[in-house]
Parts: sequence; C-alpha cells; structure tokens
Amino acid sequence: APVGIGEFLLGYAYWKAGDTANAGVEMKTGIDVLNSQFGWGAPSYLPVLRMYAKYLHETRNVAEANEVNQRIQQAESVVSVGQLQSNPAVFGFAGLH
Repeated sequence: APVGIGEFLLGYAYWKAGDTANAGVEMKTGIDVLNSQFGWGAPSYLPVLRMYAKYLHETRNVAEANEVNQRIQQAESVVSVGQLQSNPAVFGFAGLH
C-alpha cells in the first residue's frame, strides 16, 4: 500500500500545485496500485477514490469522474455487505451463543 498511497499523494501534490497533467497520471497510478494489491478492502481506497473524483470534476473530466463515482458506489456497497456479514449484532444475534 505505501507505493500506491505514495503515487497518489504525489499526484495530489501536483494537483494542489497547479500541475493537473502530472496530477492525473500519478493519482490514477496510485489508485491502480492500491486496487491491484488490496482491492476495495484497503482502508484508504474509498477516501482516495473520493479525492480522485473531486480532482476529475475540477478538471472537467466528466466521463471519468462518473466512472470513478460508480466505483465508489460499488465499493461502498461491498464494504456495507462485509460489515453486515462480520457483525452478527446487526441482526440482533449478539446475545446468542
């Protein structure tokens, strides 16, 4: 994860410095590394995707921003289902042994 996060943060720094061309390349590379190593299970995956979507909206890359927003929705639903499956208290079974 450090490599993926590092790539993404480098892109974020480029973005904030006004270098949107290099920003997009580095941020996307970081996300791709995170996704390939950890998938949607990485704790940093959703926050990183949200920042990337914001960057895409600000740079008017609407098509890719919509694609990233779909990935965010998919990841949120996967995380939600995972939390339900790992937490029996959600179904009221916490007291049963």
